Amino acid sequence: MLTTPRINILFSSLFVAWVLCCTFVIEIRGQVRSKTNMKKTELVEAAAVLKALAEDWDLVDNAPEIDFLIFVSEDREELDFYPKKSFVAMMERSGLIENPDNGSSVHDTYTYYERDDSVWREVTESGPIVFQYKITPKGRKLLRDAPKLIGKPIRELRVATSPVETQSKPLKVVTYDRPAIQKLVDTFEQNAIRLIEAALAPKNDLDRTASSKIGLVCGPRLWATIEADARRNGLQPAGSLIRQSFSFGGKGAKSETTETKLKEQPISPPDEARLFWKTLREKFRIGAPLVITRATSAELTVYPYQEEIENDDFPPPNLAGLTVFFIVESNQSRFIVVVKNVPQDSIDHYRPELSWVESIP
Repeated sequence: MLTTPRINILFSSLFVAWVLCCTFVIEIRGQVRSKTNMKKTELVEAAAVLKALAEDWDLVDNAPEIDFLIFVSEDREELDFYPKKSFVAMMERSGLIENPDNGSSVHDTYTYYERDDSVWREVTESGPIVFQYKITPKGRKLLRDAPKLIGKPIRELRVATSPVETQSKPLKVVTYDRPAIQKLVDTFEQNAIRLIEAALAPKNDLDRTASSKIGLVCGPRLWATIEADARRNGLQPAGSLIRQSFSFGGKGAKSETTETKLKEQPISPPDEARLFWKTLREKFRIGAPLVITRATSAELTVYPYQEEIENDDFPPPNLAGLTVFFIVESNQSRFIVVVKNVPQDSIDHYRPELSWVESIP
């Protein structure tokens, strides 16, 4: 028969064993939590994110007002699960992933145009962010250990049957009616005239007139007149203008390509352009005042590339594709000068540039 002291000793031993057992279980669970600092449901999600990144899926943020990210492949396919932005940010803070390109975490903006019969709408929206997340060594360890930690295999990655709706709200919408567009065209023409004046001024703004993105072409009549003087001034054009024409025979016949060297002369910026304008001013003794007017329909027919002219009477607000023909008169000499609206480094920004110059009777 057990005495009271023995009973006390037995219960004490059992209590100590129970405490040690509980402590062991707590320590085991604590080890899992201390390694990941995540609940089991979070581990399931994190393992799937890591698996997708390991298989070269990119995380994309389509718009700032949407609270989830999209996994996208190079083929523009999407996965069928969408981690929240806050969760991916938590994974980054936990050291499981890193973004070497921190600058890619900012939304750029882009602009497009919508037209109906009476107005143009200039719509500005936030562009997507394609994150460059990389898995850290800590993240790779979690990816290896995930099946044991969550008690099952990592979820299978499946491609979504249709893209998720992520329509971004416009940041800004500006409406242009016909009078507003005409005002933009008028401003373009004023800037184009100033550009011509700068090129033909005795002390011209060489940096401005020689910074063309498209280069300048001297028409055949003008080049035949100034070529000798231009070469004496040191102008040795590096290129020549070749026009290709194609002819096709009947069925089974071989097609033929012929090349005709035109008498026009391309002038490459910036050095050749400086010498070209210098020669033009000297040869024709061009000086103030210049008379610059819009070319008539009959006068612009001397331009050999009529198929390139796509002017619309109601162009978009960026005036993309606008081409204007001017007649320039000075010292009893007349020239036709073509000015195009050309995109700069960003296609959202255009400016007038001198494109083609020819002398006319």
